[in-house]
Amino acid sequence: MNARRQPGSEGDREHRHRPVPSGAAQQSAHGTPSGTASGPEAVLRLQRLAGNAAVSRAVEEARHEHGPGCGHPAADEGPAVQRSAVHSVLGSAGRPLDEPVRTEMEARLGADFRDVRVHDDAAARRSAAEVGARAYTSGSHVVLGEGGGDRHTLAHELTHVIQQRQGPVAGTDNGQGLKVSDPSDAFERAAEANAARVMSGPVPVRQPETEEDPAAGGPAPTVSRAVQRAYTGKHSVSYGRLVGGAGSSMKAELHPKSIGRGSSPSVKPSWWPTGSGATAQWFARQMVQGHLLNENLGGPGNTLTNLTPLTKTGNSNHLHYAEKNVKREIAAGNIVEYEVTAHYGKVTGAELGATGQVAADIDANYATLIPEYLACDVTVYDAQGTWLYGESWQVHNTK
Repeated sequence: MNARRQPGSEGDREHRHRPVPSGAAQQSAHGTPSGTASGPEAVLRLQRLAGNAAVSRAVEEARHEHGPGCGHPAADEGPAVQRSAVHSVLGSAGRPLDEPVRTEMEARLGADFRDVRVHDDAAARRSAAEVGARAYTSGSHVVLGEGGGDRHTLAHELTHVIQQRQGPVAGTDNGQGLKVSDPSDAFERAAEANAARVMSGPVPVRQPETEEDPAAGGPAPTVSRAVQRAYTGKHSVSYGRLVGGAGSSMKAELHPKSIGRGSSPSVKPSWWPTGSGATAQWFARQMVQGHLLNENLGGPGNTLTNLTPLTKTGNSNHLHYAEKNVKREIAAGNIVEYEVTAHYGKVTGAELGATGQVAADIDANYATLIPEYLACDVTVYDAQGTWLYGESWQVHNTK
């Protein structure tokens, strides 16, 4: 269980001037560790904070099947209150996220939250109070206690929902039958960092066909589901086949100490128009050979497999939405799995921003040689290879 401490509890002074990091009660979507239960009886992972020693005991008692000779109070005594409150809340239906809130959080976090159920009634608040929490999460159930209804807390808890969908999460056995999360473990740090990151800016645009992002100019990328890929522990870069003499894909596992020197684009496919004609002049003004693997991440500019034709806006969007974050994580010492795929179809001159005869020329001769969009998948690990988070973008190659 990932929990946010209530104001005024023991140890509150150390959190008074900054957001209190929440933890989360989580149940793996891919199974639970050996010796644990599933469903409402799933092990509750409780963030280990000052003053929460009693919480571990309370939740242990809540899960324990009392009987003669067990050495614990009878089922009709005090601990049954904790069991009834927490487990009855997690076993209840809850309600879906309010539509405006769900829309915002899906855009910010790049995930589908239709299955999430929120509990914020009196029973939910009592259960949170009984475990000393502002909020906690178990599986797709998010329980909000007093002071736990702010957007930052919700973003943190929804990050834990995503983590659980990815697979088992970290927890330390406290010797009392509980897997207990620690505020310093990678999943807690990732959830808090992710909440701070996604809430630091405006809500991302999810329908780039109709809205524009002023930061990059032109349509914003479509955010898709966060992903986790196959970490190998070794620096590697590979490229796909050429499509019409241009790069089609790049896969990399980037380790900060192994990144070499890249170079600026110096080659173009043979079909690239040159000379003084209108189409050639338009290409010179509006199109570039865009890196699949950024130059500052070691991407070469002298090989066609790492270059693909992009509008200047498409290239800028690729930098703004994907490459900047990859470079930031590498600079922080993290390991990044990065995959970029150029999707070729039949782009139109109008979509690229051309008009008149140039647009007609592109439609007739270049439509299948220029990608419609880039699909960018990013998965971040710490220096020890522990998964932190994943995100995906579609970067449209438009004017």
